[in-house]
Amino acid sequence: MSILNQNQNPAQARALIGAGRYREAIALLQSLLKQPGGNRSASLHAAVAECHVGLFQIELALRAIDRAIRIEPKNPLLRTNRGQVLLQSLNLDGAVEAFNAALRLDSAWTPAIVGMTEALHLLGRKDETIALLEPLLVDDGVSPPVDLAFARLCAGLDRSDEGIDRLERWTDDTRVPQGHRMPGLFLLGALYDKQGRYDDAFLAYHRANALRPGAFDPARRRAMTDQVIAGSSKPSLRAIPEPSKPSDKPIFIVGMPRSGTSLIEQALACHPRIFGAGELTAVSGVVRSLQQLDRSRMRPADLQSRIDRLAEGYLGLLDRLGDGAEYVTDKNPLNFMHLGIISRVFPGARVIHCLRNPIDTCVSCYFHNFIGATAFTDDLAGLGSYYNDYRRLMEHWRGVIETPILDVVYEDVVEDLEGSARTILDFLGLEWDPAVTRFNKSGRVTKTASSEQVRQPIYKSSVERWRRYEKHLGPLLDALDPRFRPGA
Repeated sequence: MSILNQNQNPAQARALIGAGRYREAIALLQSLLKQPGGNRSASLHAAVAECHVGLFQIELALRAIDRAIRIEPKNPLLRTNRGQVLLQSLNLDGAVEAFNAALRLDSAWTPAIVGMTEALHLLGRKDETIALLEPLLVDDGVSPPVDLAFARLCAGLDRSDEGIDRLERWTDDTRVPQGHRMPGLFLLGALYDKQGRYDDAFLAYHRANALRPGAFDPARRRAMTDQVIAGSSKPSLRAIPEPSKPSDKPIFIVGMPRSGTSLIEQALACHPRIFGAGELTAVSGVVRSLQQLDRSRMRPADLQSRIDRLAEGYLGLLDRLGDGAEYVTDKNPLNFMHLGIISRVFPGARVIHCLRNPIDTCVSCYFHNFIGATAFTDDLAGLGSYYNDYRRLMEHWRGVIETPILDVVYEDVVEDLEGSARTILDFLGLEWDPAVTRFNKSGRVTKTASSEQVRQPIYKSSVERWRRYEKHLGPLLDALDPRFRPGA
């Protein structure tokens, strides 16, 4: 590897990555790559890939990690990193090959073995996964990556005690890197919850969230929401021209994370005319491109041309992902922030808005180890404030955009899946197909916060789940708008 004279800049980049400030980290890393010898540093390219993964920009992450591998082709860590990137995109065959490539370089390389177990787990091959992991378990010691993978499997195999035993050995040990302790505590909370140990579970989740950077500012978010509402009146939105060739291919599934978006997409993806593309990030790129334009100085023809290119770029992505499907879902829940621009650039689209009990939604967010731009989930009071702004924004969109929006309530779906599915398909103008009620048998792989649930039949245990933790939820209940509190 080349030697760089960069003082502490690489360390600064690592600190930004650790804080989830990926765009700032990319900007710094790109400046380092331009320094003498920088472009020959595999570690810098690998760090860029890590940032792109954090932003869910999988194609860019693959390009960056492939550059690193070309520099150091015999580095098993880089091959393993490539496998992890492919796991994020659910290219499981590619991920398995990348992990195998790492193991050909070092047959005892534990990160590659752990990565392989995750791929097998996503394929539902739990017995094989356990068989691969058990020889790596240290009887009297700890191996956080192995223990994490093993405990994750135990949660679904009625072996919670074993998973808890592995995690309790080191989640209190501050010498263990935070990158292991934090997911370990989230997983420990889930295992305690499974056993009905709700006080222990909440404490584990609370400690896990305390290890996060804590970058969310409710006041800033509230001001930003005010700004979006003020700047997206009917006249201001109509000033954005619609594309010359509108399409009804996109179906946007939006809402708060943990509100049922994965469940709805999984069901719709079983319809023969719909492809489920998962959580895409391309819409935020469209929004950024429009925000950077000085539209007041552009000729109408130039603005129209730019809108056409943006629409064609996104629709082309859906065509490639959907492999000929008539309709493609984009279930990035946070697209609720962009419905104004979506209504203009994709005027043929339809929006499915997923709603769930506000407190259950927020509690589920607090209990999940999200990756990426979800700092608002780290604090109960911040979650309540964020939820208020989300609902405020959705109410605004209903008054200013013409795009059809269908509210789908999670509790209604759980109570009557077929009835809810028929309502959604009617809204989309599609014929009934009973396959949408058998989504858990489809064999479709998902890798979201709800990947385990969508492989199982509909269950009701998540309804009113928050009541098990009510005594701990004071900051959340105080922060929520009174309309969203229990008994309102």
